Amino acid sequence: MNKKKICFVLWADEGLQNASLFANGAAKTIEELKKYLCHDYEISTNYIRDNQEVDYLIVPTPFTPFKNERELPVIKFPAHLIIARDFKAIKQIIDSYFNV
Repeated sequence: MNKKKICFVLWADEGLQNASLFANGAAKTIEELKKYLCHDYEISTNYIRDNQEVDYLIVPTPFTPFKNERELPVIKFPAHLIIARDFKAIKQIIDSYFNV
């Protein structure tokens, strides 16, 4: 089974600075999220670096506008789920999009 290549857009380039959903210290939460989903999906959290290699964008709402250069499909999820570390609910939203 080929895994879907997804990218969580958690930072956006705003010219002179980056916008982030998180305050400092979110790296552990992001790594835990990646670990939770890695059995089912190929995951990136670096849109700027990996936008040419992924097929779907996973975007929290609300989130700052960003440039979707390749016009990739966007799967949205409530931002509070990642802050609450509700990885199961995030996975259910992604799985639902793909009808898994």
